[in-house]
Amino acid sequence: MPGTMAVILADPNLDAHEDLQAVAGALNAATGMIAYDGVRLAKKANGILIEGLEYKAASDIVAELDKKGISAGVADSSSLGTPELFKVKDITVNESGITYRHGYTGSESVGWESVAMINVCLFLKPIKVQVVKEKPRKGGLLKFGMVAAGGPIGAIAHAIKSGRERRSTTHKVTRKVGEGECYIADIHCFAPNRILRVQSDGCGFGYLGDRLVYHGEHNFQNMVSDISSRESVLTAPPAMRFLDGDALEDTATENIVDFERYNRWLFLATSAFAGKESK
Repeated sequence: MPGTMAVILADPNLDAHEDLQAVAGALNAATGMIAYDGVRLAKKANGILIEGLEYKAASDIVAELDKKGISAGVADSSSLGTPELFKVKDITVNESGITYRHGYTGSESVGWESVAMINVCLFLKPIKVQVVKEKPRKGGLLKFGMVAAGGPIGAIAHAIKSGRERRSTTHKVTRKVGEGECYIADIHCFAPNRILRVQSDGCGFGYLGDRLVYHGEHNFQNMVSDISSRESVLTAPPAMRFLDGDALEDTATENIVDFERYNRWLFLATSAFAGKESK
């Protein structure tokens, strides 16, 4: 049965050639992994080098990484599991916790003891339009070509008529014509394990009362501030910068998976490096 420990890199963006080679060398020394596989693993790590290890095996890799000048730590990744994602339509933040609605009816609540972390990114939403495209159809003309070599006159006449009637058809095509921007906050909760995803232009913030303004981005910022103010909640560095007025252009992504990977790394890194200074 595989273990639950993971080797966490202090830098989730490890891409310099010498660093990748150093990681590969450490993996080879600790596990016998060949250099090619080690470099490939390091390239796609996104800060989480390897999972499913026993503690000793993970610690051996960390020790070898340390010899190569790569800061890393060990964390138990079993607690993260696969959280259920809820796209929040309306949210209320109060003294007892967070109440949210993710469907058309009903609401659910989580207490502050279950809220672990919040992070924010700039999301590039593709703007798509449907256009009608005409596409030639070759059915009748192809049939004519097949029978013209010696088919009966009736079949040839039918093929010509069919080709005229079926020369083209139309169908709808979706095309990307630009990008819109919005902010997304992922609120990580445990017991139960879930992520509350709040989109700045797709959620109601009526609980703000007198602080509610017309511009959704300011309401979104107030919500992030309310959650971040709780001492028990880890506020990720990008979220802290956002509260300080940073537009987070360096976090801009079309692929929300990148954001999810960073959040997973950050949560494990917080555990792996607790009380430990990274190099």
